[in-house]
Amino acid sequence: MRSLCFCLLLAPLHLFAKSADSTQNAIGLVAETHTLFGNYNTPSANTVGISYKRTAGGGKTYTATLGYSSFYQGPLSGLTSIRQDTAFSRRPFTRADLAVVGAGVEWSAQLHRKLYLFGGLEARIAYGAGSRDTAVSKQYSTLQTSTVNGKTYEMVTESRTDVTGTPTTVFYAGFAPYAGIRYELGRFSLGTAFSNYQTFTSVHPQGHSSESMLDLNIGNVAQRFFILYRF
Repeated sequence: MRSLCFCLLLAPLHLFAKSADSTQNAIGLVAETHTLFGNYNTPSANTVGISYKRTAGGGKTYTATLGYSSFYQGPLSGLTSIRQDTAFSRRPFTRADLAVVGAGVEWSAQLHRKLYLFGGLEARIAYGAGSRDTAVSKQYSTLQTSTVNGKTYEMVTESRTDVTGTPTTVFYAGFAPYAGIRYELGRFSLGTAFSNYQTFTSVHPQGHSSESMLDLNIGNVAQRFFILYRF
């Protein structure tokens, strides 16, 4: 439903776009992060990199992105065991560093002088390597003396150790409608946008079967900030 709303936003932009003061190509920096309800397993919603935009006229622009993203998944459900008075919990989690490449098309409409509303569609792929590690937690009883009344109480103490595990590769592909606003200050463009990613992710621990997931969650919302130099 949210993706449909994003797409509906793009229609008037295409119909009423003005090309004045926005006919230049641009290159600059972009940083993207999760909103409050974003999915932290979505690599593209956690990206920093370089953005290039090539104007096609009539308010239409082609975009390209090259960047870095981090991937984190977990901790997943694990095993719990008890040995004497100590409970052990072992939960695997995955982390990886990814290279991200993206391309898209967008349309813009002039709102007031140097202020523009824009929206578009973007596709991205990412690939990288990391490891499937294990978080080992221990819970056990200890006697602790209160600093208030000097009495001794039995308390539960927990400690955690991360154990490096299996080398793992991650592949990601996704697309996103987005909409935002920008301000043109001389040769610079400053702006922000919201996007809604629909994603496919494949995690392959070495020596194990791949784990793939198609995620059409409407909560995969990210916000990007950018500064571009127009030339």
